[in-house]
Amino acid sequence: MRSYIFTKREVQRLLIWLETGEEDAATRMLFSHIRRNYSTLRDDIQLFILALKKLRALGRGDRRPRMEEYLGSEVAKKARALKTRIEADKGRNI
Repeated sequence: MRSYIFTKREVQRLLIWLETGEEDAATRMLFSHIRRNYSTLRDDIQLFILALKKLRALGRGDRRPRMEEYLGSEVAKKARALKTRIEADKGRNI
């Protein structure tokens, strides 16, 4: 899944247009893309919102914290090293 709809430049163009009304050929091309893809993006955004609402209802709406956030960087590093060693030992049938 992509993490954006508009590129940074497209966001800049749209913000300028919304604030000042200024547009150029690239902005007009962006308008064309918006109109052409409206129904698909609208449906995808609605599905995204429904999925997010259900995740939140299930208590799974927030991102999962990284190990460092729980344990601190030094302990997390040692935990990863231990996990790597255990997996290597499994590969050698120890």
